[in-house]
Amino acid sequence: MKLNKEVFGAKKDVSLGIALMIGLLLPHTNRMLLYINPLICIGFFMNRDTKFCRDGWAPIIAIIMSMLVNMAGAASGKSMLTAFSILLCIVSFPMVNNLRLRNIYIYICFGFIFLSQIGYMFNFGLVTSLVDTLYPITWGEDFITKANENVTIDNYIDFRLGGLYRNPNHCAKYVSFLMAIYIVFNKKKPIIQQAVFVFLCYTSILLTGSRTGFLIGSILVLMTFLRSNKKSTLMRIAVTAGVLILMIYNITSGGGGRGAKIEAGFHGSADMKWKLLMDYLTNENSVLYYLIGHLDLSLYNPSFDVNYSFDAEYGYMIYCFGFIGLFAFAYYLYAIFCHIEKNDRIFFIVALWMLTSSIFFAYRAVFVFMLLLSTIYRQNTKRIRV
Repeated sequence: MKLNKEVFGAKKDVSLGIALMIGLLLPHTNRMLLYINPLICIGFFMNRDTKFCRDGWAPIIAIIMSMLVNMAGAASGKSMLTAFSILLCIVSFPMVNNLRLRNIYIYICFGFIFLSQIGYMFNFGLVTSLVDTLYPITWGEDFITKANENVTIDNYIDFRLGGLYRNPNHCAKYVSFLMAIYIVFNKKKPIIQQAVFVFLCYTSILLTGSRTGFLIGSILVLMTFLRSNKKSTLMRIAVTAGVLILMIYNITSGGGGRGAKIEAGFHGSADMKWKLLMDYLTNENSVLYYLIGHLDLSLYNPSFDVNYSFDAEYGYMIYCFGFIGLFAFAYYLYAIFCHIEKNDRIFFIVALWMLTSSIFFAYRAVFVFMLLLSTIYRQNTKRIRV
């Protein structure tokens, strides 16, 4: 009986690792992302040994309401499939129960991502040809995969290397996912072992030039070396000083370090996203759409003749699922947070991406985020005190 349990556990462990690799490394076609990840969710659901997270009823009801209201309206087929994909991830959550993700799967995923970045930096033909074939550019912004030929200490963060994801912010997002879950699972490992992988991830994030990624990566590095009593005082001081000096240098220097120009990001990208949201809220006249949303990821409102490219979770949430959806998802995330051990909550730092990017409204991100959350979610009846 014990042997059978061990074999079953090994199969679930392999299934978890393979699911992560598929979710992260799937080629860039909407059909694969829209169909394969939901199929994996269904597979986990059919073979689950977990109980349904009852807090999921809040966003499930919000999504279904929006789907029913907009089914005969302007919502595109892609938008409906996206909503269905989100729905499946929530219904199947937690996808696994008390199952640890082995480091080997984290290493494989990160190694492939990092190699794709380095391949473009040094123009490794074999790597770039493979990436161009499996992950073709479909929207014209090929500049984001090109490395800066004039490498200096002042422009090393200006690379904007998105690697196989093409989009640097997406690349930084997924690397920070891997970085955070690695920190959670390896908090008791020797500090040298942790440091090597954490700083490789940090380097990858720096090469993307993502401002949000730089902020999240810096927080994760600091949390790794500050939260445990096993780290020496000298090491804590050295790591903290190094990260802070890097941040201060890049913020104050004139030309170096796009990723650390957080102030410019607030006055540029973040400010634009907020203005677009305010413009939509000002012009929307329907109370029903305020509450339920449009469920239209094309984000083009013909009555306003405006393309609302919110590019942030709160904007997508309000436009697609309304304020009911916004509060339902906020409650859901808070409920999950309360069911995670305090030492594991460092993973939730990656939820900061919702302020400037998207997790739930990206086919790849919602699956990977919910899959990794499942590994640290605790199915106890009592919530852990915040």
